[in-house]
Order: sequence, then C-alpha cells, then structure tokens
Amino acid sequence: MVEKKLNFSKNSIEAQQVIELIKQGKNFLLSGGAGSGKTYTLVEILKALTECVNRNETPFAIN
Repeated sequence: MVEKKLNFSKNSIEAQQVIELIKQGKNFLLSGGAGSGKTYTLVEILKALTECVNRNETPFAIN
C-alpha cells in the first residue's frame, strides 16, 4: 500500500498522527488559537484522505 505523506511545514508529525488515528477508526482533537492554521490543517488532511480513498488505498470511506 502506498502511503500519502502530507507536507506541512509546522504540523507534519501531527498531521501524520491524525491520519493514523483516522485509519484506526479513532477520534482526534484539533485545537489551537485564532489564526493557528486549524482549518488549513483539517482541509489538507481531508484532501489527503480523499486521494487515498479514490485510489482504494485505505479501509475507510469519507461521507
């Protein structure tokens, strides 16, 4: 299976951890102050997960 690696300058480790949690069916909390990039990070994670689903690389679906 090919893994999609996200390329965030500040949050790469955290973003990869979120993807692993999602693949395991677990929840995660994304928190931060105003302007910290929460929405950007979430959108990028969703894009990466959508790409994986479209290539049938993951055992989950995004609805």
